Amino acid sequence: MRFDHQRNYRRRDRTGGFSLIEILIVVFVVMVVAAIAVPNILLAVANIRLRASAGDLAGLMQQARIMAAKNNPTTPIAVYPVRYAVRNGVQIAYVDLNGDGAWSSSVTVNG
Repeated sequence: MRFDHQRNYRRRDRTGGFSLIEILIVVFVVMVVAAIAVPNILLAVANIRLRASAGDLAGLMQQARIMAAKNNPTTPIAVYPVRYAVRNGVQIAYVDLNGDGAWSSSVTVNG
């Protein structure tokens, strides 16, 4: 029984590691999964932010009602329309006190 060092070396060299085709296939599969997942993740993040903003707005409206009832319980609470606008990519919710339907930049925003 003869031991062939060169033949054993070649066999070991070919069995170790991954081929270039295998790596390319894995990279392609990962890219396809990422292309499907990333838009869904971005949409979920946007929905979470929208729900959080709606919850914040509802809380502020409730605080305003409570403050109005505490400060002047005999006067009926005036109902002002809550407006929504997008300015420079920023979502703005505001109470239209003068009824002109426009958001004034002189308004101080708390929060």
